[in-house]
Amino acid sequence: GTKSEAAFAADADAAIVYARVGEAPGGITAFLVPQDRPGVVRRIAPVDLGERWQRRGTVEYRAVRVPVGYRLGEEGAGFAYVRPELTRERALLAAIYLGVARASWDETVAHVGTRSAFGRPLSDQEAVAFPLVEDGVRLEAAALYVVRTLERLGRGEDAEGDAALAKWFSTDVALTALDHAVQFHGGRGYSSELPHERRWRDVRSGAIAHGPAEVMHLVAARRL
Repeated sequence: GTKSEAAFAADADAAIVYARVGEAPGGITAFLVPQDRPGVVRRIAPVDLGERWQRRGTVEYRAVRVPVGYRLGEEGAGFAYVRPELTRERALLAAIYLGVARASWDETVAHVGTRSAFGRPLSDQEAVAFPLVEDGVRLEAAALYVVRTLERLGRGEDAEGDAALAKWFSTDVALTALDHAVQFHGGRGYSSELPHERRWRDVRSGAIAHGPAEVMHLVAARRL
């Protein structure tokens, strides 16, 4: 089989692979596969828009054989293992995206308070001030939702739907705030001189990776 856009494909010594065992029914099984095994072919992807430090790529497994001792858990139980991990991962990613966006929001609020245009500080102009006010409220609302989701996970509750919504909502809120950060810093915001454009590029992957926004809606809808 082949996995495209695999994170750390260029550098990983091993990968956890989920696959079916022969034609047996009953779901997928998890295996730890060293990436130097015969039959493992790695192709490094072109430079991504964001999260370039992950050095993604395509990994192809051509009749790769691993000892039975490399199986993780019981046969056919792979999805049962990965599902709760995905839930925790989505909630934590939501917190990361919000933290990144909040940093840019704070820096942008400070910037518009000292930068003037047409004889007035940018912070006194509605076209700038109102979007920043809305961003601040949305960032706070998303953070409260993420905290509630993490608290539920900490209590051992089923928070799969909440984690999906937290990831979608936080990504959407963060991208809007980061876009405004780029915009309100003008030309410097668009350049690598400031961190906002990179933060936007990195967070943009959140609408695709670890479950795209459309799938997050489906996951949440099933938990209604």
